[in-house]
Parts: sequence; C-alpha cells; structure tokens
Amino acid sequence: LLLLLLLLLLLLLRTKQILANTTWMLLLAALCICTSWIAAAAFAPVYGYAGGASAARAIARTSISASQGPHKATPAASPKAHVVSGLVCTEVQISLNVKIDCGPSGLRKRIDVTVIEASSASQDTLVNSALALEGDHTPDSIPLASGDPYGAVLWPAGAAVAEHLFGGQTPLSRNALATQTLLELGAGTGLLSLAAASAGFARVIATDYERLTLDLLAYAAAHLNPDVPAGVVETAVLDLCDAAARLPPADVVVVADVLYAPATGPPLARRVIEALEAGSRVIVGDSPDRPGRASFVRELSALLPEVGVADQWVAVEARACAGHRHELICGKGSKSVSSAQASVTVSILDLSPSCLRVR
Repeated sequence: LLLLLLLLLLLLLRTKQILANTTWMLLLAALCICTSWIAAAAFAPVYGYAGGASAARAIARTSISASQGPHKATPAASPKAHVVSGLVCTEVQISLNVKIDCGPSGLRKRIDVTVIEASSASQDTLVNSALALEGDHTPDSIPLASGDPYGAVLWPAGAAVAEHLFGGQTPLSRNALATQTLLELGAGTGLLSLAAASAGFARVIATDYERLTLDLLAYAAAHLNPDVPAGVVETAVLDLCDAAARLPPADVVVVADVLYAPATGPPLARRVIEALEAGSRVIVGDSPDRPGRASFVRELSALLPEVGVADQWVAVEARACAGHRHELICGKGSKSVSSAQASVTVSILDLSPSCLRVR
C-alpha cells in the first residue's frame, strides 16, 4: 500500500500539479502517516509489535498480578509457567476419581486440580540453596528456611490419598463436608488441600515447614483452581517434628510423602497419636522406598501396640509423576517418577480415633 502511494506521488510530481497546490501535498503526507499507523497496528500480532495503549495495559496487568495475595506472585509470559516468590514453576493438572453426593446435583465423579511445581532450572536453584545451608555451596537467590527442596515438586501419594478419601465405596456427602475441617501436614505443592477445598470442606489448613512451598500452594488456590472457593484454604508454617507446636483442630488429618528421612518417622507417629486423641481421622500415604517408613511404623506400633499398625497399611495403585526431577531431589531409579507416568504402588494407613480404645 505504501508503494502504491509513492507511485502516485511520483505521478503527481511528473505532471507538476502538486507543485502548484500545497494542499495536495499536505493531504498526501497525512495519508501516508495514517496508512503507516494502520499497517503497523494490523501486523502487530504477527511481528510482536506492541506500543502505546497495548504496552500500558500489559504493564498494568503485571502490576495488578504482582500485588495480589501475601505470596507476591506474578504469572509469567507463558500460560503454563508462573513465577512465584522468585521461583519459576510449571503447571501440573491432575484428574481425581471421586464419589461425592452433591444432593439434587447428583454424584460428582471427578475433581480436576492444578498445582504448580518448580521447573528444571528452579530445582537446580533450590538444591543449591539447600547445599548452601549445609555450607557446601554458594548461597543462591532463593532461600530455603529448612533446606528442604522436596516439597516444591509433586509426588504420587497426594493423589492416592485424595482418591482414597473421596473415592470410597460409599459416596461422601457434600453437605457433611461443608461442616468439616481438613488439616494437611507437609503439604508441599498442596494437591491434597486443593482437592479437599474443591470437594467441599468448609475449611482447609495446609501446613509445611517451608514457606516457599506454601506460597506455591496459595498461588494455585487463588489463580488456577476455579472450584476452590476464596478463603477456604489457609496456609501456616508448622514443623511436624517440633513437639512444642500443637496441631490445629481438624476432623480429618492427611499426610502424604513426608517420610524422606528416618528421623521424620518417630515425630510423625507422635503427631498421629496427637490427632487421634483430638478426635481426628488420620490418613497417611507413602510412596515406595521411603527411608522413614520403618522408623514410623516402629514408633507408632509402640504407641498403639494392640492395633497391629504394620498390618493396617493398604496398597493402592497410583500414577507416577512425570517431569524432570533433580537427582538430589529424586534419586536415580526412583519409582515415584516416570516419563510414561507408569503405575506405582502407594501404601495408605487410615486410622480413626476408635483405635485408641484398644490401648
């Protein structure tokens, strides 16, 4: 179009009409400017040009997102990637098979949950930060309070416990859930807490001893899960190994994939007793080959000698997690991660307060 206008200008110059008429010259110049502006606007989506009002709106959107919530999170440029507390994360979508009686609305058979986990590069950063706390590495830009990078990625037991809780033979009543509180210990990315909020729990308390992982959870609840009502999910820093910190009251206490070290087993067993004595149902899920399960079973068996804790575990088939895992986060040969999302056996322990009567 600009080329045609230039040809027209040459034609007018050749006939010398434009030299005698300044008005024609001004009109033609204005037409060239307008045409250039229209062409630039038309081709902006193709060539990535953004200016004026478009750039201002983009800046405004970033500023609004950055100010939302205590976790100070902002969506990244890609719709599947997000930046939370300085950590680049990617979305993981999980579909859970459930049975929830929603009254006149019928039986709900599926819950879709979206969590975010640390990207490959961010896992490197987290491992460097963890090593720095041990004095083995230069500190990185993302601090870890306890040096635990494991909670920033997804693990299989969370989905297994969720389907065990919500997908039993007898459908759960959504009306009953609407009066109950669920507490998650070692929540990590928060799949269990997000599923519980979506299922209809009145209150969900997600705890972890790393503030960073709770930021990921809070971001996913606020921005990526439309079925999670605002204000239902609360986050709180709580170290399950700190005996001085008491558990918040809850109807159901859930724990998934926290037995990464033998030292975690005995404190978790004591937390199970604490929750049972408070009247809570307790569900513990554990993926294969976790080093802390043996010490957990020994301690809990000593606290509940008549229950036969070792025989109460139920094996369920779950999906291994896909995606990259740093070798110091997930060791080579681990069954918890598979590029093809192969099946993995998760062990679940489900205890009710009634088991205390046999002590």
